[in-house]
Amino acid sequence: MTRPDFFPDLAFGWVFYSVLVSLLIVATVLDFRRFAIPKKLTVTCLALGVLFNLSRGLWLGLQDKEVWKLSSALGTGPVVGTLDGVLFSLVGFAVAFGLFFGLWFLKVCGGGDVKLFAAVGAWVGPWYFVMLLIGSVVMHILVATVFMAYVMLTQGFGQTRKQFSASEVKQPNRVGKDGKKVKPKHRGMTYSFPLTVATAVILLVLLASDLGIAPARNGMPVAQSSAQDSRRVRE
Repeated sequence: MTRPDFFPDLAFGWVFYSVLVSLLIVATVLDFRRFAIPKKLTVTCLALGVLFNLSRGLWLGLQDKEVWKLSSALGTGPVVGTLDGVLFSLVGFAVAFGLFFGLWFLKVCGGGDVKLFAAVGAWVGPWYFVMLLIGSVVMHILVATVFMAYVMLTQGFGQTRKQFSASEVKQPNRVGKDGKKVKPKHRGMTYSFPLTVATAVILLVLLASDLGIAPARNGMPVAQSSAQDSRRVRE
């Protein structure tokens, strides 16, 4: 049994992918520069995720295609597709928020990380989010290990311990003697960078057929399959 098409159209799929990755790149740059991810950016990312999935579900419904969960109980159609797209987004948000709220409670990550990952969950849904989370953790460990080894070889053990100390990471804005906040000179690996790399790579692999970079599940290119679906809808 094959899964339903994730995107209703090839161009829509690439817009979906490009907007999500672009938002994550902006978040990564700001995170490195400011040691924080602006709330406006994460709220915008969340809103766009819900909007894109609502539109995706509606479009699939108009093509009379199966969607994520509701098709098995309610059939197909634009109303079912729209409701399914919103459900997909909200469940992804809830799963991502629940997982990272626990990490925030344990002081493993910051509030901006929770909001960013929850927003990505609203884009990709619960299952794909779990895959992105695993990829992010692996990427985080690899990059941090390589960076730590480089600092240790070039600057010594003492500087490495200072740069990767928990106090530097957990207190990014300390208060100086003049009462003003002081940014640290060093900081551990951010969560936004591994998430961005994992999202860009893993989504390309998971959605390769939907994005037209691999044969579709029925053996024909996605663009051709979409064109045939459109002709059937018109008929």
